[in-house]
Amino acid sequence: MALRTNSLVLLILFFCVFTSCGSYYQNNVRNSSEAGMPKGQGCLAKCIIPEKYEINSINILEYTGDDYSNQNVNLIDIEISPASKRWEKKLADKNCKSENPDDCLVWCLVEEDAITQSYYVVIDTIIEKSFKKTTVVQKIITQEAGLTEWRQVVCAKDLNPRFYKKIQSKLLELGYKIGPKGVTGEFDAKSKAALTSFQKENQLPQGNIDFQTLDALGVEY
Repeated sequence: MALRTNSLVLLILFFCVFTSCGSYYQNNVRNSSEAGMPKGQGCLAKCIIPEKYEINSINILEYTGDDYSNQNVNLIDIEISPASKRWEKKLADKNCKSENPDDCLVWCLVEEDAITQSYYVVIDTIIEKSFKKTTVVQKIITQEAGLTEWRQVVCAKDLNPRFYKKIQSKLLELGYKIGPKGVTGEFDAKSKAALTSFQKENQLPQGNIDFQTLDALGVEY
């Protein structure tokens, strides 16, 4: 197999959200009427919307010999992951000296290169016997990462240690590291990072404790 993988390269800082929902203290939470939304929907906040994707598997007959001039062998390129955008927290000001590290970060939308792999495959398996069946996994983007959307979130008055403990316990059960002190009810940087990782891996809105995330975690609200 000839393998050619383009490095996953951070191309440019595409867009930075300086007033996003990146703070778990939810400074930008509004009630429904303030946000111009129908009444009775509880607290709302603008949340970072990640890309949506599916995983696709294709089977190929990969050549295992060493005669690459063989007419029954062909070189093909398969896109493993397309060019995409993703949200990432970055330092807004290198001189920022806030006691809360989150105050110094902003959400930024950055671009990444596509990843392509090359394979030698067998064309005629009757003539050429040197091959193996190989499964290639592809990432298919169904919705690109966007800007922000209003989502239902837990109101600030309800974000107490007891509620945080429920979130930390679920994250811990799922294998996420929430810090050396474990379930404390103090939603520190480690707990926030764990929740963000859970949201990323499950294609959920990021930057707040929204109802969709709680449903995915199995936390009652």
